[in-house]
Amino acid sequence: MWITRWSTLALLPTGMIVATLFMWLMSNCARCLAIVAVGLLLLSFFGGGAAMVFAGVSVAPMNNGLLIGGAILIVMGLITLCMLWCNRTSLETAIAIIDASADFFIDTKRLILVSIMYFFISMIFFIFWLGALACVVSLSEFVKPETDGDQMKIIKPDGKVYGMMGFMFFGLLWVFQFISDKTKYITMVSASTYYFTSNPSKDGSASVCTGFKFAYGANMGSLAFGSLVLTIVGILRAIVDTLA
Repeated sequence: MWITRWSTLALLPTGMIVATLFMWLMSNCARCLAIVAVGLLLLSFFGGGAAMVFAGVSVAPMNNGLLIGGAILIVMGLITLCMLWCNRTSLETAIAIIDASADFFIDTKRLILVSIMYFFISMIFFIFWLGALACVVSLSEFVKPETDGDQMKIIKPDGKVYGMMGFMFFGLLWVFQFISDKTKYITMVSASTYYFTSNPSKDGSASVCTGFKFAYGANMGSLAFGSLVLTIVGILRAIVDTLA
């Protein structure tokens, strides 16, 4: 981490710039980007299929593999075109939802500060957690190695120390999950206030302070309990995946 510190620090402003630019494009050019994406998809099917068919008939004798592959691509392109036409209303709705979501993020850039704030809070908490873990490890028995020489003592933690270390590790995962859930919850509350203050004539305004008020007020216990459940489920899934 120390060797890559400058790269890590450079990623923070770079990520903010790229994310803001992407949201601006989605807010102002959602329909154009969707049309370009669909056009590239169809071009890959029909253009790739036509190129394979042309390459197959250009050689002597004809390459049946290229002809079959080109035919498959063209058929897939026709199926995709049919699906797009049959679901054109859903596609328009999806584009409108993406456009509205991008408008919300563009109008509520201060949400980026919320994520940055919780990132530094997580790092500060992790540093203090490491210090507390070192204190717990110091309760272990330090045994001198049996071999001769000026070697460092071996740490031999007992069951109680292992139990405290496990409890601290669980608490670390719980706090990180809690911080992540609070960030998402504040974003959801801000989006809700933005939605309910909007109308067909004008866009509304998001209240990030309302999100903080709810997250640290009446809903803080629910967020903590929900993050506890997610932490337990995540640990169980990790155990099952490891055993599998």
